[in-house]
Amino acid sequence: MDFERELADWRARANVDAAFYEAKYPEGDFGAAFPSIVRRWADAINRSELDPNEMRAIIGDAERYERGSGIMFYGFINEMRMTYRRLWEHFLQDNASHTNGPGVGT
Repeated sequence: MDFERELADWRARANVDAAFYEAKYPEGDFGAAFPSIVRRWADAINRSELDPNEMRAIIGDAERYERGSGIMFYGFINEMRMTYRRLWEHFLQDNASHTNGPGVGT
C-alpha cells in the first residue's frame, strides 16, 4: 500500500474513532478525557501539515489513562503509537531522499 493511501485510511479511521468515543463516553467515567483525546488525534492527523510534536503530546496524554482504561481505549492507544511510528519512518525515508524540511504534508 502506498503512503498516501495509508494516510487516507488513518485519517478516515481517526474520524470514525472520534465519533465512536464521543457517542460511547458522553459523560461519566473518563467522559471528558477519552473523547477529547480521540478528537485531538483525529484533528491532528487530518491536518495538511502533520506536527509530530503535537501527535506525540496526544499519545502522552492518552498514556496517562492507559492503566485505568478498557481494552478498546488501550487498543486505540496502541493504534496511535503504530501510526505515529509509521509516519516517523516515512518522514525519515522521505528526508533521506529529499530535503523538504520538517512535517509530512499531503
